[in-house]
Amino acid sequence: MTIAKFIPSVEIKHAKDTTDNSKVWFDYWIKQTKEDISNLPTWNCECCNEEVPIGEMVGAHVIKADGSDETVYIYPTCDTCNKTYKGEKADIKVFSVPITKLVPAP
Repeated sequence: MTIAKFIPSVEIKHAKDTTDNSKVWFDYWIKQTKEDISNLPTWNCECCNEEVPIGEMVGAHVIKADGSDETVYIYPTCDTCNKTYKGEKADIKVFSVPITKLVPAP
C-alpha cells in the first residue's frame, strides 16, 4: 500500500523593494531546504509555469499573497519573472508553491 503525503500550498507574490542579489539567494534557498537542484538541467518556474534552464533560476523575495504574516521568504523563480514583478508590478502576479519550500529570508 502506498501512502501519499499531502503538502499544502500557499499563494505568494513577489515582495516589493527588495535586493537583486538573486543568485546568492538561490544558493541560500538550496542550503536551507537541503534540496540541491543546481545540477538539474531545468526547473519549473511556478511563477510563469515554464520549464527553465537551471542557470536562469534565482532566489526571489516573496511574501504570502493573503498578507497573513509580514515575513519575506525566498523561493526560486526564473530571472525573467524576478525582474518583471518588481516594485509596482509585484502585486499583479500571484502563484502557488508548496508551503514547505518557503524559506524565511534572514
